[in-house]
Amino acid sequence: MKIRLLLLFIFWLGTTFGQHNTNPDSLKKIVASMPDDSMKVKKINNISMFYLSTGRYDDAEASIKQGLELSEKVNYKKGIAGAYNYRGIICDDKGQMAMALENYFKALKIFEEINHYGGQSDCCNNIGIIYLNQMQLDKALLYFQRSERFAELSKKRFILDNCVNNMGTVYLKKKDFKNALLYYQRAYELRKEFGYTEGCIESLNNLGNLYLVMQDTAEAITTYKEAVDLSIKEKNEKSIAISQYALGYILLKSNFTKGKLLIEEALQIAERINLSEIKRDANHELSDIYLKLKDTNKSYMHYKRFIAARDSFFNEENTKKSVRLEMNYLFEKKEAATTAEQEKKAVVTELESRKQRVVLVLVSFVLILVFVFAVFAYRSNLQKQKTNIELADKNQKIEQAYQVIEVRNKEVLDSIHYAKRIQHALITSDGYLSEHLQDYFIFHKPKDIVSGDFYWASQKENWFYFISADCTGHGVPGAFMSLLNISFLNEAIHATTLTKPNEILGFVRKLIIESLKTDGSEEGGKDGMDCVLCAYNFKENKLLASCSNNPLLIIRNKELLEIKPDKFPVGKHDRDAEPFTLKEISLQKGDIVYTFTDGYADQFGGPKGKKFKYKQLKVTLLDIHHKTMAEQNAILKDTFDSWKKDLEQIDDVLITGIRV
Repeated sequence: MKIRLLLLFIFWLGTTFGQHNTNPDSLKKIVASMPDDSMKVKKINNISMFYLSTGRYDDAEASIKQGLELSEKVNYKKGIAGAYNYRGIICDDKGQMAMALENYFKALKIFEEINHYGGQSDCCNNIGIIYLNQMQLDKALLYFQRSERFAELSKKRFILDNCVNNMGTVYLKKKDFKNALLYYQRAYELRKEFGYTEGCIESLNNLGNLYLVMQDTAEAITTYKEAVDLSIKEKNEKSIAISQYALGYILLKSNFTKGKLLIEEALQIAERINLSEIKRDANHELSDIYLKLKDTNKSYMHYKRFIAARDSFFNEENTKKSVRLEMNYLFEKKEAATTAEQEKKAVVTELESRKQRVVLVLVSFVLILVFVFAVFAYRSNLQKQKTNIELADKNQKIEQAYQVIEVRNKEVLDSIHYAKRIQHALITSDGYLSEHLQDYFIFHKPKDIVSGDFYWASQKENWFYFISADCTGHGVPGAFMSLLNISFLNEAIHATTLTKPNEILGFVRKLIIESLKTDGSEEGGKDGMDCVLCAYNFKENKLLASCSNNPLLIIRNKELLEIKPDKFPVGKHDRDAEPFTLKEISLQKGDIVYTFTDGYADQFGGPKGKKFKYKQLKVTLLDIHHKTMAEQNAILKDTFDSWKKDLEQIDDVLITGIRV
């Protein structure tokens, strides 16, 4: 949904390649013979832009360096700024966000000095993209608005569409659908005006996605069809795959055969051009499709391909490399500063030492009559120096040990933060929940960086499954158990014919016990989870639920109904041969279904430092249930923080609410 203004440089840096000689490698020979002036810089920057747009980063960096050095030599500020902006784009593509921002701001400062509006617009757009990727939406919107203003001042309307399109994406993420639609449509009209076909395809896909989120299925279908037709006309395989998958996904409800065919064709293209996201999503959808068609072999085949594509998507080497590069950069920068400070101290110490020796020699010559005393003083000074050296050596060893501990601690924290990204990727996204639930909230407050409490959802036929769970432990051990349990739940729901929550929990329990029986403990793996698994059929207003150690609450007409849980976990237990109980509830409009783990009720706090307790939690939910779900979420958070105050949070906290 976001495009950098790469092509803009063709217009503001100078003339483009000649139509009869577009090979940058041959143009380098021509550039080598040109005199050192601004025209030569423009040619070099054009070559850099070509390398950059085709992904030849090593060549691009070398060309950018050449252009920067020549620009500085001839004092061509526009060329200097352009080189910094190019460097920022390379760093951004590699995931080195800190270095990208540093280069973008250097370029922006120079463009401001020379009042170059087109360059300022480009830099602001690129900075906005970084903030957008980091979900700093207000900052992103501010820079996209600045980019739009500078584009207008430059009187070059052909550079407006990208920042306008990106503002639409910000509003979409803010769930301000009215403004998102306004800016997406404006970007589309601009691109039609300029004849920018590839941009038109992107805009149509953006609009189709927005209509889908807004539940305007008819407009979504019409828009995606237009995107497919235009992509086919332009022979843009990537756009064809994206548009056909989206259209096929929507058509599954109204024209199942056509939808299935479009998804299969999109998958063929994605496999041919290695489009990882479409491979992942299309295989997942086809697995469900063939399961409905009772073709279990094809369903299982696509499910395995989905797992492989998903794992590849989240574990691509370039992501790891990006994180390592940025962390190395920050560490090396800090280390260089520390080394410089140490060298400065060493110089001061050396000067002081020389001064002492000079004074000692002068005293020896002048006070010859007190030679004996001078010798004694000299020996004392030597001993002092020896002692200082020994102390300095000890201090250095202590400092080195501290630095080793600090580095290792940072490596551990980096690994935990990376684990957090993986856990967040597997926990059901807010976007997915919004597609299936009309009104809900999730209050999730991990005790540590990663959490043993998790929530997860999935759709199968007419049933929407939602689970809130508390795995054994918290922090890293709890997070590992949550990933294992999510995997088992996914297998139980999508790789079997099971539909009832009690059967699904029974199946997951067997997988947990079997997987952990050889974990090395004497008990043979007593880890597992306490949970509430709900299966909603919103068409029939029916709820099926099974509860393991955690209850289910329903508030209806200001009255609280409690579904008692089975008093054993999903895991190894003295009662693990007993089946889980199935509860069937007829829902009414306005019912609110609450699930929670024990972290909220067990938190110590209040005036006497006691537990919050379940009774007080139920009273709180009764007091606030008439408010909006967003307000309930905020009240629960404020109540928890006020109760806990300065005390330590003792466990992960999870409360969910779904209004029917």
